[in-house]
Amino acid sequence: MNPERTTTIPRENRAKPQLTLRLSLGEPNIIEQKAYGEELRIIGPRNDPFYDWPTSLVGHVRRKSRQLMPSDDHPMIWNATPHTIAKIEMLSAYLTAWFQILGRTMRGKDLIYIDGFAGPGEYINHPDGSPIAAIKAAMTARSNSHASWQANSIHCAFIEVDPDRYSNLLNRIEPYDNRLGLHLHSVRGTFVNGLPRLQAQLPSLSSGNPCFVFIDPFGATGVPFSVVAAILSNPTSEVLINLDADGIARVMRASTNAANATTMDSIFGDASWRSIHDRHLRFQGESRAVLDLYRSKLRALPDVDYTFPFEMRSQSGTLNYFLVFASQHHRGLEKMKEAMRQIDNSGAYCFSDAHSEESRLFHFDNPEDYARQTFDTFQGQTVPYAAVRDYVLNETPLISPKKILKQLEDERQLHVVGAGAGRRRGTFADDHIASISIIFHPEWTVRPSENEEAPQMQSLFEGLL
Repeated sequence: MNPERTTTIPRENRAKPQLTLRLSLGEPNIIEQKAYGEELRIIGPRNDPFYDWPTSLVGHVRRKSRQLMPSDDHPMIWNATPHTIAKIEMLSAYLTAWFQILGRTMRGKDLIYIDGFAGPGEYINHPDGSPIAAIKAAMTARSNSHASWQANSIHCAFIEVDPDRYSNLLNRIEPYDNRLGLHLHSVRGTFVNGLPRLQAQLPSLSSGNPCFVFIDPFGATGVPFSVVAAILSNPTSEVLINLDADGIARVMRASTNAANATTMDSIFGDASWRSIHDRHLRFQGESRAVLDLYRSKLRALPDVDYTFPFEMRSQSGTLNYFLVFASQHHRGLEKMKEAMRQIDNSGAYCFSDAHSEESRLFHFDNPEDYARQTFDTFQGQTVPYAAVRDYVLNETPLISPKKILKQLEDERQLHVVGAGAGRRRGTFADDHIASISIIFHPEWTVRPSENEEAPQMQSLFEGLL
């Protein structure tokens, strides 16, 4: 059987806006689209790979029957790609830490997890989808905490719009309900419509309880920025968002269509995306600009000081999407990076399917690579330790700035004050960092190497003899 076949989208379906979702960067003459539970590809002019495709011109389609998305043969479940499995493992690692830390510190509070696009709860080739991974993480954290548990109950809530996948999800989660203080909630509907219905089921959702929301849509749309902002208005809420930057860039390129322009306004919460559109960037640059703008919008929210993107790439190395984390607390981003590091040993936080079977492709990142970058950012300034910590967390793959600061201090590029007596050069003990200030020199000083210093020292000694 031929794994690909050619068909035509019926005329009555051509104007539906949900058709335009994703560009395949690996094959720039093809636009990937997902509609009605299937993965579709529009074949475009080979000499004009970045042609703005209006949905009215959608024509011939190759439907790939690789079971990466639901198909006619498997309407409820499909095969998970390696980067999907990695995403689930990363989510599981983070949630285990999240439940455990907050469970031991948030006395009397409910802990809430929401999966906004839950799916069927399983894959053909992988037993646990994100809902089951979250449930198991909650149970592990609860059982490991024993008497140190201070929080109240754990609530895991799931939203899924497809009726068949929703039914399958209910069957998968039912055995776990009311175990170890774990309460499960479910809503069939869209992410946007499902949240207020969840709130009716779960009053503690609006009572300032810690909440982690996993937002993993199929494609670029369905997640208004206003909803993300409302979630992050709670000081103890965090989000992990699948940001389909190339799909968003594709919608942006077709923004002469009024419906697409409205979609873009919804994704970013305003018309700020037009600043990217007006720059006429090449497509890859446009996708990166989408990420940068989205992160800046998150960081502009009150007290949301910590965001970081994790790249998920295909077997060919092309970008599929970004997982973007956002939190009001530095410890959340530190723990998320630790979870990311378990998946991506390179330290650049870029998982690729092609490397999924290799135990370790790269060595972990070298702090020296970011020392000059950090110096250039703070050159000539006097700043608290927390300012450097926040910069390193948000703008580099590193979890801590201590090794960078040690190198810069050893090289006499900065001076530390306020640490008190007894501090050794290059050390940044946790009991000192709250009180210290770091003075970055106004210019980068190129220090001679040992080989260059030796003749000079020899000549000085000769002058004394």
